[in-house]
Amino acid sequence: MSQKLQPLTLYRAKAFIAYSDAPLQLVFFEDVANSGAAKDKLGWLLKLAWSVPHDDVNFCDLASEAELLGRAVGDPATGDARLFETGGHMGSPTYADPSRTLLLVRPRTNGRLVRAQISACLLSLTDGAR
Repeated sequence: MSQKLQPLTLYRAKAFIAYSDAPLQLVFFEDVANSGAAKDKLGWLLKLAWSVPHDDVNFCDLASEAELLGRAVGDPATGDARLFETGGHMGSPTYADPSRTLLLVRPRTNGRLVRAQISACLLSLTDGAR
C-alpha cells in the first residue's frame, strides 16, 4: 500500500551549541507544511547531527522559505540565492558563509540549495554585493 507524501516546507534558522566555541550555523531543514512542529523537529535534527544533549542545542530566527523570500533584499531575479541572505549593506544583500551552513534536507532540495549557495557566492563577488 502506497502512502501519499505530505508537502514539505523549507525552513532556515541560526543555530549553535550552548557552552561551545563552535561557530553559529545557518541551518536549512524541511518539515511537513503547516505542522507547527518545526521547532521540535529542528531541535531533534541538531541533537542527532551534532551528537549533543537536546538541552545544548539552541537556535533562533526560525523562518520558512516564504518568510525569507518576503524579506529578502536581493532582486527576485537572483532566485534562491536570496535564501542565503543574512542582511543588507547599502541596499545590497549580504550572504551566509558557506562554511557555516548546514543542509539537513532531502537530496533534491540539497541540490537546489547547493546551486543557490554557489550563486550567492558569485553574487557576493560582483559590484554592489557584500
